[in-house]
Amino acid sequence: MAELTIDENKLAELIANKLVDQIAPVVVQIMKDHEEEDYLMTKQEVYEGILHCSYNTFQSYYLKQPGFPVDYKGNRMVFSHKKINRWLDQNPDERG
Repeated sequence: MAELTIDENKLAELIANKLVDQIAPVVVQIMKDHEEEDYLMTKQEVYEGILHCSYNTFQSYYLKQPGFPVDYKGNRMVFSHKKINRWLDQNPDERG
């Protein structure tokens, strides 16, 4: 049976490259989150300004999507600008 050998430096390089591939997107998202200022938005600001859809589409479609970011301030529905953008980055087919 043939023995498989690999140079330790080559193995370390392969592992490091694989880690970079996994870690880089996370680091980019963290940096993006920190440089972008967050603020709360109303339903209308979200469906008109970001999703470019009607109120009815927003209510019947977007609000029912898994993980769509909704927060509440008292009993009022509000939306974090950062969370909406992050959700759209993770769901590119949902962009209006």
